[in-house]
Amino acid sequence: MRTLFKIFAAALAVLVMALAGVVYLYGDDPVAEGRKLYSSRRLLQRAIRRHKKEAPLMIWMGDSTLMRGRSKVPPYPRTLTELLKKYRFVETRLFAQPAADPYLEYCAIGKLLETNPDLIGIVANPRIMAITAGTRGFLSLASYIPLSEFGRAIWLPWHHRQVTIPRILLAKSLIFPEIERAFHLYEGLRQMFRDELYSTPLKLGFSDRFGRRSYMFAKYAQPVQRPVIDMLAATVDMAVRRGTRVLVVMTPIPIEVLRENDMYTPRTVEQVEEVGHAVEGAGGIFVDLHDALGRDGFRDTAGHFTEAGARRVAELLEPTVRAQLAESWPGFEDSPRGRRKVLREPVGERP
Repeated sequence: MRTLFKIFAAALAVLVMALAGVVYLYGDDPVAEGRKLYSSRRLLQRAIRRHKKEAPLMIWMGDSTLMRGRSKVPPYPRTLTELLKKYRFVETRLFAQPAADPYLEYCAIGKLLETNPDLIGIVANPRIMAITAGTRGFLSLASYIPLSEFGRAIWLPWHHRQVTIPRILLAKSLIFPEIERAFHLYEGLRQMFRDELYSTPLKLGFSDRFGRRSYMFAKYAQPVQRPVIDMLAATVDMAVRRGTRVLVVMTPIPIEVLRENDMYTPRTVEQVEEVGHAVEGAGGIFVDLHDALGRDGFRDTAGHFTEAGARRVAELLEPTVRAQLAESWPGFEDSPRGRRKVLREPVGERP
């Protein structure tokens, strides 16, 4: 036993000396690089900072359709906040990342619930829900899954992302700052050495504004994955059980372009309805806007909005959001009540 202890101590000392040497040679550059790779942790911490505790709080989670990006188009939750000012101020926080999907949102929602939001909005995007790769840093957020949820979490379809329960338990250790810094150091070094070995970056983009060769556009042809729907339902269920209302929005998609490429089919509508049934079965509110916008509402085939498109989405969501906030805050009472019904005209006939 004493020999084993000496071996372990010597190995630990060598590891510490190696890490110290790396920090001496590279400084904090690898740590900074690692934080960039796993920026979701920093973004999540930013999303839970409250400014006005006396106001209703709504938190939005989703993909790049909620981000301003290079276009400088205000995300529709910001426009929605402006529309709600007629009644009272609503504090709106955003937690959005490119390709964010229900796996990332499940890992993050426990931390968001600590702020006691009045309403959480989640974007459901068929293009993202069909991708099997997901977001690179989603597992690092598993450290925020509440311990009380692990009994349910172990039965979720983590295998769909090649994740095991031991890896989730290991990620839980990232709540300790020293371990988190060592994790960022390791990942940063790995990325720096990889950049030196592979200097040619992978480039993916659009052939034109509505080009059918778009990498993003091709994802609409893939079916929505059932494990991803299950993770969305589990995310909604966790929030509802803890007393927070959840609004899931099926984001508008460029159906006119999809029709032109024979990619908008009856199966597309069936999958949207399947997502809606799962959300409502978990106790959430589902709003289907997938066919709410025409071609002019999008600036590309990935479903990112023009300014007019983003404003239209905000206008369509305003009655439902007001109805939900009226449950706990005065000033919204004159809003119509309802769950799935949204007063709008769909773009063309459904297949």
